[in-house]
Amino acid sequence: MAEKKTAQNNSSKALRVAIGGKIRDYREKAKISQQDFCDMVGIKNRASLSLIENGEQSISIDVLVKIVQVTKLDLMSLLDLNVATRVVLDTNIILNRPEMVKITLKDCDYVYIPKAVIEELNHQKDHGREREKRKASLCMSMINELRAAREDEGNFIINVRPSVAGKTNDDDILQVAIDLAGENPGDKVYMLTNDKDFLLKDRGDSQNLRIIDSRQYNSIFAEPDGYDDASSQRFFMAVMKRNLEQAQKLMQKNERIIDVNFTDPQSGLTPLIKAVRNRDYPMIKYLLSLDRIDINAVDKQKYRIPPLSHAIQVHDITMVKMLVERNANVDEPSRNTTNYFNTPLMIAAWEGQLDMVRYLVENGACINQQDKKNGFTPLIKAVYRNKDDIVEYLLSVNADPTIYSFEAKTARDYAHDNKNMKILDLLKTE
Repeated sequence: MAEKKTAQNNSSKALRVAIGGKIRDYREKAKISQQDFCDMVGIKNRASLSLIENGEQSISIDVLVKIVQVTKLDLMSLLDLNVATRVVLDTNIILNRPEMVKITLKDCDYVYIPKAVIEELNHQKDHGREREKRKASLCMSMINELRAAREDEGNFIINVRPSVAGKTNDDDILQVAIDLAGENPGDKVYMLTNDKDFLLKDRGDSQNLRIIDSRQYNSIFAEPDGYDDASSQRFFMAVMKRNLEQAQKLMQKNERIIDVNFTDPQSGLTPLIKAVRNRDYPMIKYLLSLDRIDINAVDKQKYRIPPLSHAIQVHDITMVKMLVERNANVDEPSRNTTNYFNTPLMIAAWEGQLDMVRYLVENGACINQQDKKNGFTPLIKAVYRNKDDIVEYLLSVNADPTIYSFEAKTARDYAHDNKNMKILDLLKTE
């Protein structure tokens, strides 16, 4: 408690010094004597003004308003104390999109990764399924690389606050943010998480702590002037024309105003999806190297599907692997009501792409997910389309043949409708 009070006192002192210094700078540049300035703004004597200018005495709101009126100084400018932004990252943010670590380092003054997050990542790396192991290893490699590179700058902090007995990892992670807010009351502190449960947790009396998700983060830290549609369109056109050199030059020259996830109004495609449809491997590799690329951003065409699903549609296992290895979500669904929640695995099963079905399952795809239009699982889709080899494989990895579609039919019912005796025999053994 004493340490917290000391930190708050230090912050208040810094606030007084900053405001006092700006008042003194204005007065001296305007060549106004201390006595004349006191008379102008209603400060009782020169001694009080000296204390204010040196940060030793607080300034009242009435006097501050009078100073703004007399000097014509902008109040926001007068109070612009270079407030630092501090962000605490939750595990799900890093696992779902590892590049967010680099993005937050560009956007914020200080980035904190709590000890509990490191422990969760290491646990996934050592004990998770194969895909989780790879993702966690990628995240830890990036964190260690950044920690080494930023050691002298001091703005990338692995918080070593010990866990509290009886508290969950989430509680420990949130406590890091609460402590930072208390120790730095003049700064903006963000807890970045996609876990809605954090919103229900007690944040104490923290006034400068805000819990935000990925979408809110993108809104808060968007470029001040926003992205430029014309520049973003030119970048998209370079991608469309397979002109990698031009795309790179445009990005180097206009990085801050080009939206790498721009949706072309005519085609409804993003640059990454267009590169996938073009089967342009060098362009895909380049786009995936950009920090702000959203690898799961869907198109605005009929089905609204992500790049991974587009790669499956064009039957290109190489692109599928490129995307998954860069942490594309293997269960990223379609977003259009035409066939809502159609996953990459469902598309691969429907298309009869056994190699892709096998690869997606091996990388953690959910084998029993149902779409929201028909209630079809990947197995039902394979049965419906008479894809015998895929049915056999899905059954071998424990796909559930008893799940009912929205018309109350199982995979066996659809096989019976199709009079497919081979599939009926496969299902008979289940």
